[in-house]
Amino acid sequence: MGMLKNDLENLIATLKQQRDELSLKIHLAKADVRDEWHTLENHWQEIRAKYDATRKDATQTVEGVASALELAVEEIKRGYERIRRSL
Repeated sequence: MGMLKNDLENLIATLKQQRDELSLKIHLAKADVRDEWHTLENHWQEIRAKYDATRKDATQTVEGVASALELAVEEIKRGYERIRRSL
């Protein structure tokens, strides 16, 4: 289970870094890219809230939550890549 926690922490850290980098460029982006950015920002806020809650609540089933988070993280990563290609 320690490996799973480290994997999730690494995924979150990687997403945060990508998010920060793209945030600096987004103000110059086209309207459609900005719309996608705002959608992904909403997903990011949801994931961060779930991740933070999971870290604090040890009684939850970590594997189930981790699986759902991984799917959401992958969706955001794909969105970030689409934005990066558009910039």
